Amino acid sequence: MKPLKCLVIIFIVLCTFFITFFVKAMDVSAPKFILITKEVFLSKFESRDDLYQEIAVSPDNKRVAYLDSDGTSGWYIVNGTPGRKYDIKYFSIAGCSFSPDSKHLVYTAGTKENNNFFVIDNNEGPVSFSSIGYPIFSPSDKQLAFIGRDNKSKKSVLFLNWKKYGEFDRIINFGFSADEKRFGIVVRNNHKEFLVLDGNEGKYYDSVVRFMFSKDSQHYMYEASLGNKGFIVRDGIEISESNSLESSIFNPELSHTACIHKEGDKKYVVVDGEQGEKYDEITDLKFSPDGKRYAYAAWTDAGSDRYMCVVLDGKEQKNYRWIMNITFSPDSKRLAYIAGLKGGWSQCVVVDGIEGKNILQVLEKNYNISPPVFSSDSKHYGYVVEMGNEAWMVVDGIEGRHYNQIRKETADGWNCKWDKSFAFGPDGKIAYWAKKGSEWVVVVDGIESKGYQRYIEDCKILFEGPNLLSFVAYRDNQIFRVELEIKQQ
Repeated sequence: MKPLKCLVIIFIVLCTFFITFFVKAMDVSAPKFILITKEVFLSKFESRDDLYQEIAVSPDNKRVAYLDSDGTSGWYIVNGTPGRKYDIKYFSIAGCSFSPDSKHLVYTAGTKENNNFFVIDNNEGPVSFSSIGYPIFSPSDKQLAFIGRDNKSKKSVLFLNWKKYGEFDRIINFGFSADEKRFGIVVRNNHKEFLVLDGNEGKYYDSVVRFMFSKDSQHYMYEASLGNKGFIVRDGIEISESNSLESSIFNPELSHTACIHKEGDKKYVVVDGEQGEKYDEITDLKFSPDGKRYAYAAWTDAGSDRYMCVVLDGKEQKNYRWIMNITFSPDSKRLAYIAGLKGGWSQCVVVDGIEGKNILQVLEKNYNISPPVFSSDSKHYGYVVEMGNEAWMVVDGIEGRHYNQIRKETADGWNCKWDKSFAFGPDGKIAYWAKKGSEWVVVVDGIESKGYQRYIEDCKILFEGPNLLSFVAYRDNQIFRVELEIKQQ
């Protein structure tokens, strides 16, 4: 009886093991959630390829606007409702734009030559110009600035809340402080450039670049040049002067500076006065989000042995054939970049010093790797690989399903933009646009939405919470706001 009992016990153990194994396998392959789709009709739209890029979408994905015309007059249609009519010849080629809070729509129109004005929510602004630039909203959307060219003087002028500030040969840059109590204009007059801060002119230079306010609005900084000297100017005081300054960056608090200097045929970085090693070329210099760390790509040309490395906080990392798209995580603790491997055409994404799967560049095929992006909690990263007629997402080093295409903004392999292609949610879920056959779907952690004829160019995938996201899509001459609810199984 004992052998029989042993066989029975072994049989039970084996059955238990296999049942457990297959249940787990089924759990892994089974979807962890489903997508519940809600479509909100926004507007009718007659399909025309050249108009897709001209549809403006509000940041909250709840409003769309586009220009329509009968050949003589033109008008903007906002969520299906037509606005005021103007001569089609005087609409700005810049199109229209929504305010950051999505409540206001702004565009430029005109009634005759050199009589252009802003139209805000169907109301004409009180001043007109020969030409007008883009509207600039303050962080809270309570203030509006724009640059125009005066009809009489032909000078560039700044209007802030419809109040005029000066006349200049050219207005180069403008910015609000975060608390909106201060503003600065970088201008050019009589071949000199200077900062106008809160209406007061600063020192004249040959050039003024990289003007910015600190995060707490208490300080400002910019880079300037005069003759053969370069300066870093903080709160109106020249804190650094050099004959070799090439470019500079500042951290958000304006408490740290990093500058690239050129001496002969060599370049080096100076961070807060401390000089780094000299190299043949330096690119992609940047601070981490908290401003406490820095990184750049350094190129060394040693005859036949040419290589690049990332210099992180002053320390050289591994050598590669080339390096691009250095990216810090939001918590400033992680670093990623794309690297070309020595001795061939392969390249990979390097995260925290660890190389991902090598991708072989096939020169005769369409080939791209998007810059790596971290999730908001810095725990995850993702990027797109595109090769030939296939494209796929890689998330945390794991290759996803292959599709015909993953959305990108341009077709030029060296200048593709991917910032609207995919997005991480607050809990690390990833969603991206993918082309499957003749339709476009949004893929959320591997689960596909229903198909649409195409996406709207100006629209981003927006996570409105860990279990809700939205986007704007087109199907059958209709534009929809699509909400995907993520319901756990």
